[in-house]
Amino acid sequence: MLVSLAALLIQSAPADTLVTLCNETPAGVAFSMARPAGDGGRIQRGWFTVAPGGCLDGAIGQGRAGEALVHARSGSFEWAGADAQVLCIPAGSHDGPAASPPCADGSREAAFAPVRTGTRHGRPHVAYTVACSDLEAGDARLCAQGRTGPDGLAAPLRELSVCNHDAAPLRFAWAGETGAPGAWRVEGWRTTAPGSCERLWRDFAYGPALYLRAERESGRVEADHDPALFCTPEGRGAFVRDAAGPDETACPEDAPASARFRQVRYRAGLDRLTVDFGGSN
Repeated sequence: MLVSLAALLIQSAPADTLVTLCNETPAGVAFSMARPAGDGGRIQRGWFTVAPGGCLDGAIGQGRAGEALVHARSGSFEWAGADAQVLCIPAGSHDGPAASPPCADGSREAAFAPVRTGTRHGRPHVAYTVACSDLEAGDARLCAQGRTGPDGLAAPLRELSVCNHDAAPLRFAWAGETGAPGAWRVEGWRTTAPGSCERLWRDFAYGPALYLRAERESGRVEADHDPALFCTPEGRGAFVRDAAGPDETACPEDAPASARFRQVRYRAGLDRLTVDFGGSN
Protein backbone atom coordinates (compact mmCIF):
# COMPACT_ATOMS: atom_id res chain seq x y z
CA MET A 1 0.00 0.00 0.00
CA LEU A 2 1.39 3.39 -0.97
CA VAL A 3 0.66 6.25 1.40
CA SER A 4 1.21 9.97 1.19
CA LEU A 5 3.79 11.56 3.45
CA ALA A 6 1.30 14.34 4.13
CA ALA A 7 -1.10 11.82 5.66
CA LEU A 8 1.60 10.78 8.16
CA LEU A 9 2.48 14.26 9.30
CA ILE A 10 1.79 15.08 12.92
CA GLN A 11 3.21 17.96 14.93
CA SER A 12 6.97 17.38 14.72
CA ALA A 13 8.83 16.64 17.92
CA PRO A 14 12.03 18.68 18.48
CA ALA A 15 14.30 15.83 17.34
CA ASP A 16 12.21 14.72 14.38
CA THR A 17 14.07 14.14 11.12
CA LEU A 18 12.74 16.54 8.49
CA VAL A 19 12.58 15.46 4.86
CA THR A 20 12.09 17.11 1.49
CA LEU A 21 11.35 14.67 -1.35
CA CYS A 22 11.04 16.06 -4.87
CA ASN A 23 9.94 14.37 -8.08
CA GLU A 24 10.98 15.96 -11.37
CA THR A 25 9.57 13.12 -13.53
CA PRO A 26 6.23 12.96 -15.42
CA ALA A 27 4.93 10.04 -13.28
CA GLY A 28 4.45 9.46 -9.57
CA VAL A 29 7.46 8.23 -7.58
CA ALA A 30 7.40 6.13 -4.37
CA PHE A 31 10.08 6.63 -1.71
CA SER A 32 11.34 4.53 1.19
CA MET A 33 13.78 6.06 3.68
CA ALA A 34 16.14 4.67 6.29
CA ARG A 35 17.08 7.40 8.74
CA PRO A 36 19.84 7.30 11.37
CA ALA A 37 18.34 6.30 14.73
CA GLY A 38 19.48 7.32 18.19
CA ASP A 39 20.86 3.85 18.98
CA GLY A 40 23.22 3.87 15.99
CA GLY A 41 20.97 1.78 13.76
CA ARG A 42 18.49 2.87 11.12
CA ILE A 43 14.70 3.12 11.04
CA GLN A 44 13.12 2.45 7.65
CA ARG A 45 9.83 4.06 6.65
CA GLY A 46 7.76 4.08 3.45
CA TRP A 47 6.10 4.28 1.11
CA PHE A 48 5.79 8.01 0.47
CA THR A 49 4.37 8.96 -2.92
CA VAL A 50 5.26 12.22 -4.62
CA ALA A 51 3.20 13.51 -7.54
CA PRO A 52 4.83 14.40 -10.88
CA GLY A 53 6.66 17.71 -10.66
CA GLY A 54 5.95 18.02 -6.94
CA CYS A 55 7.68 17.95 -3.57
CA LEU A 56 6.69 16.76 -0.11
CA ASP A 57 7.99 18.28 3.10
CA GLY A 58 7.45 16.55 6.41
CA ALA A 59 8.90 14.68 9.36
CA ILE A 60 9.55 10.96 9.68
CA GLY A 61 10.29 10.49 13.38
CA GLN A 62 13.11 10.99 15.81
CA GLY A 63 16.61 10.60 14.44
CA ARG A 64 20.08 12.06 14.45
CA ALA A 65 22.52 13.66 12.07
CA GLY A 66 24.50 11.34 9.81
CA GLU A 67 23.86 9.47 6.59
CA ALA A 68 20.31 8.58 5.57
CA LEU A 69 19.45 6.07 2.84
CA VAL A 70 16.75 6.70 0.23
CA HIS A 71 15.17 4.29 -2.24
CA ALA A 72 13.02 5.76 -5.02
CA ARG A 73 11.11 3.80 -7.63
CA SER A 74 8.45 4.33 -10.28
CA GLY A 75 7.35 1.28 -12.26
CA SER A 76 10.55 -0.42 -13.42
CA PHE A 77 12.70 2.68 -12.80
CA GLU A 78 14.82 2.88 -9.66
CA TRP A 79 17.15 5.63 -8.45
CA ALA A 80 20.12 4.63 -6.34
CA GLY A 81 23.43 6.03 -7.60
CA ALA A 82 26.92 4.57 -7.75
CA ASP A 83 27.41 4.20 -3.98
CA ALA A 84 24.10 2.44 -3.31
CA GLN A 85 23.61 0.22 -0.26
CA VAL A 86 21.30 -2.80 -0.31
CA LEU A 87 18.53 -3.20 2.26
CA CYS A 88 15.42 -5.35 2.44
CA ILE A 89 12.23 -3.57 1.52
CA PRO A 90 8.63 -4.73 2.13
CA ALA A 91 6.01 -4.44 -0.59
CA GLY A 92 3.56 -2.60 1.66
CA SER A 93 3.79 0.25 4.14
CA HIS A 94 6.62 -0.10 6.65
CA ASP A 95 7.98 1.68 9.70
CA GLY A 96 10.60 -0.18 11.73
CA PRO A 97 14.24 -1.19 11.99
CA ALA A 98 16.03 -1.47 8.65
CA ALA A 99 17.05 -5.02 7.69
CA SER A 100 19.91 -6.22 5.51
CA PRO A 101 19.82 -9.31 3.24
CA PRO A 102 18.99 -12.15 3.36
CA CYS A 103 15.45 -10.82 3.25
CA ALA A 104 12.41 -12.35 4.93
CA ASP A 105 9.36 -13.50 2.96
CA GLY A 106 7.39 -10.54 1.69
CA SER A 107 10.49 -8.37 1.28
CA ARG A 108 13.04 -7.98 -1.50
CA GLU A 109 16.47 -6.50 -1.90
CA ALA A 110 16.55 -2.87 -3.02
CA ALA A 111 19.30 -0.33 -3.63
CA PHE A 112 19.30 2.78 -1.43
CA ALA A 113 21.19 5.97 -2.20
CA PRO A 114 23.24 7.42 0.68
CA VAL A 115 22.25 11.00 1.47
CA ARG A 116 24.11 13.09 4.02
CA THR A 117 21.69 14.73 6.43
CA GLY A 118 21.82 18.48 6.76
CA THR A 119 20.19 20.76 9.31
CA ARG A 120 16.93 22.67 9.05
CA HIS A 121 15.39 24.61 11.93
CA GLY A 122 17.91 22.94 14.20
CA ARG A 123 16.80 19.43 13.22
CA PRO A 124 18.27 16.73 10.94
CA HIS A 125 17.09 17.33 7.38
CA VAL A 126 17.18 14.95 4.39
CA ALA A 127 16.63 16.41 0.90
CA TYR A 128 16.43 14.15 -2.16
CA THR A 129 15.32 14.82 -5.73
CA VAL A 130 14.82 12.37 -8.61
CA ALA A 131 14.63 13.14 -12.34
CA CYS A 132 14.51 11.08 -15.52
CA SER A 133 17.90 12.45 -16.48
CA ASP A 134 19.44 10.70 -13.46
CA LEU A 135 18.74 7.30 -15.04
CA GLU A 136 20.81 5.36 -17.55
CA ALA A 137 20.32 6.79 -21.05
CA GLY A 138 17.84 4.19 -22.31
CA ASP A 139 15.69 4.37 -19.19
CA ALA A 140 15.91 8.18 -19.17
CA ARG A 141 14.34 8.25 -22.64
CA LEU A 142 11.54 5.88 -21.60
CA CYS A 143 10.94 7.69 -18.30
CA ALA A 144 10.51 11.01 -20.13
CA GLN A 145 7.62 9.55 -22.15
CA GLY A 146 5.49 9.77 -19.01
CA ARG A 147 3.51 6.58 -19.54
CA THR A 148 1.77 5.68 -16.27
CA GLY A 149 0.06 2.63 -14.80
CA PRO A 150 -3.14 2.37 -12.73
CA ASP A 151 -1.23 3.27 -9.54
CA GLY A 152 -0.05 6.58 -10.99
CA LEU A 153 3.57 5.44 -11.07
CA ALA A 154 5.38 4.79 -14.34
CA ALA A 155 4.01 1.85 -16.31
CA PRO A 156 6.20 -1.25 -15.93
CA LEU A 157 8.71 -2.12 -18.64
CA ARG A 158 8.80 -5.44 -20.46
CA GLU A 159 12.14 -7.25 -20.65
CA LEU A 160 13.38 -10.14 -22.78
CA SER A 161 16.69 -11.85 -22.07
CA VAL A 162 18.41 -14.86 -23.60
CA CYS A 163 20.91 -17.34 -22.15
CA ASN A 164 23.24 -19.43 -24.30
CA HIS A 165 24.00 -22.78 -22.65
CA ASP A 166 25.41 -24.19 -25.88
CA ALA A 167 29.07 -24.80 -26.65
CA ALA A 168 29.02 -22.40 -29.61
CA PRO A 169 28.02 -18.73 -29.97
CA LEU A 170 24.44 -17.86 -30.89
CA ARG A 171 23.25 -14.72 -32.66
CA PHE A 172 19.85 -13.16 -32.09
CA ALA A 173 17.36 -10.85 -33.74
CA TRP A 174 14.19 -9.71 -31.97
CA ALA A 175 11.03 -7.69 -32.65
CA GLY A 176 8.11 -6.09 -30.84
CA GLU A 177 5.45 -3.40 -30.91
CA THR A 178 6.57 0.10 -29.92
CA GLY A 179 3.43 2.11 -29.22
CA ALA A 180 1.27 3.44 -32.02
CA PRO A 181 -1.01 0.93 -33.79
CA GLY A 182 0.99 -0.84 -36.46
CA ALA A 183 4.35 0.41 -35.16
CA TRP A 184 6.94 -2.35 -34.78
CA ARG A 185 10.71 -2.46 -34.33
CA VAL A 186 13.09 -5.21 -35.41
CA GLU A 187 16.67 -5.34 -34.08
CA GLY A 188 19.67 -7.62 -34.49
CA TRP A 189 22.12 -9.19 -34.75
CA ARG A 190 23.67 -9.72 -31.36
CA THR A 191 26.08 -12.56 -30.76
CA THR A 192 25.96 -14.20 -27.33
CA ALA A 193 28.95 -16.23 -26.20
CA PRO A 194 28.61 -19.73 -24.71
CA GLY A 195 27.66 -19.65 -21.05
CA SER A 196 26.47 -16.04 -21.09
CA CYS A 197 23.13 -14.21 -20.88
CA GLU A 198 22.07 -10.88 -22.39
CA ARG A 199 19.07 -8.60 -22.20
CA LEU A 200 17.74 -7.85 -25.66
CA TRP A 201 14.57 -5.84 -25.05
CA ARG A 202 13.50 -3.30 -22.44
CA ASP A 203 10.52 -1.11 -23.32
CA PHE A 204 6.95 -0.40 -22.31
CA ALA A 205 4.55 -3.28 -22.95
CA TYR A 206 2.46 -3.12 -26.11
CA GLY A 207 0.58 -6.25 -27.06
CA PRO A 208 0.94 -9.70 -25.47
CA ALA A 209 4.15 -10.92 -27.14
CA LEU A 210 7.64 -10.29 -28.47
CA TYR A 211 9.38 -12.21 -31.25
CA LEU A 212 12.79 -13.82 -31.30
CA ARG A 213 15.10 -15.50 -33.84
CA ALA A 214 18.21 -17.46 -32.87
CA GLU A 215 20.89 -18.72 -35.23
CA ARG A 216 24.07 -20.68 -34.71
CA GLU A 217 27.22 -19.42 -36.36
CA SER A 218 27.05 -22.52 -38.56
CA GLY A 219 23.82 -21.19 -40.06
CA ARG A 220 21.43 -23.57 -38.37
CA VAL A 221 18.28 -21.78 -37.22
CA GLU A 222 16.56 -22.52 -33.91
CA ALA A 223 12.80 -23.17 -34.24
CA ASP A 224 12.70 -22.52 -38.00
CA HIS A 225 9.09 -23.76 -38.12
CA ASP A 226 7.72 -20.65 -36.35
CA PRO A 227 5.25 -18.73 -38.52
CA ALA A 228 6.08 -15.07 -37.68
CA LEU A 229 7.96 -13.34 -40.50
CA PHE A 230 10.10 -10.20 -40.27
CA CYS A 231 12.37 -8.69 -42.91
CA THR A 232 16.07 -8.45 -42.05
CA PRO A 233 19.05 -6.94 -43.91
CA GLU A 234 21.60 -9.05 -45.71
CA GLY A 235 24.60 -10.10 -43.65
CA ARG A 236 24.76 -10.35 -39.89
CA GLY A 237 25.75 -6.85 -38.86
CA ALA A 238 23.87 -4.81 -36.25
CA PHE A 239 20.63 -3.20 -37.44
CA VAL A 240 17.45 -1.51 -36.22
CA ARG A 241 14.48 -1.02 -38.51
CA ASP A 242 10.77 -0.23 -38.40
CA ALA A 243 8.43 -3.04 -39.41
CA ALA A 244 4.79 -3.48 -40.34
CA GLY A 245 4.12 -6.47 -38.08
CA PRO A 246 4.79 -10.22 -37.74
CA ASP A 247 3.79 -11.10 -41.30
CA GLU A 248 6.32 -9.32 -43.52
CA THR A 249 6.46 -11.12 -46.85
CA ALA A 250 7.07 -8.15 -49.18
CA CYS A 251 10.47 -6.97 -47.99
CA PRO A 252 12.11 -3.61 -48.84
CA GLU A 253 15.45 -3.33 -50.62
CA ASP A 254 17.36 -2.50 -47.44
CA ALA A 255 15.99 -5.60 -45.67
CA PRO A 256 15.36 -8.19 -48.38
CA ALA A 257 15.37 -11.38 -46.28
CA SER A 258 12.07 -12.60 -44.80
CA ALA A 259 13.06 -14.57 -41.68
CA ARG A 260 11.02 -16.69 -39.28
CA PHE A 261 10.78 -15.65 -35.62
CA ARG A 262 9.39 -17.53 -32.63
CA GLN A 263 6.71 -15.87 -30.51
CA VAL A 264 7.45 -15.18 -26.84
CA ARG A 265 4.19 -14.56 -24.98
CA TYR A 266 3.87 -12.79 -21.62
CA ARG A 267 1.23 -13.77 -19.09
CA ALA A 268 -0.70 -11.04 -17.26
CA GLY A 269 1.45 -9.60 -14.49
CA LEU A 270 4.68 -11.01 -15.94
CA ASP A 271 7.10 -8.40 -17.26
CA ARG A 272 10.41 -10.29 -17.47
CA LEU A 273 11.21 -13.44 -19.42
CA THR A 274 14.44 -15.30 -20.11
CA VAL A 275 14.65 -17.77 -23.00
CA ASP A 276 17.27 -20.48 -22.55
CA PHE A 277 19.09 -22.14 -25.42
CA GLY A 278 21.02 -25.33 -24.74
CA GLY A 279 23.11 -27.88 -26.60
CA SER A 280 20.08 -30.08 -27.28
CA ASN A 281 18.11 -27.35 -29.10
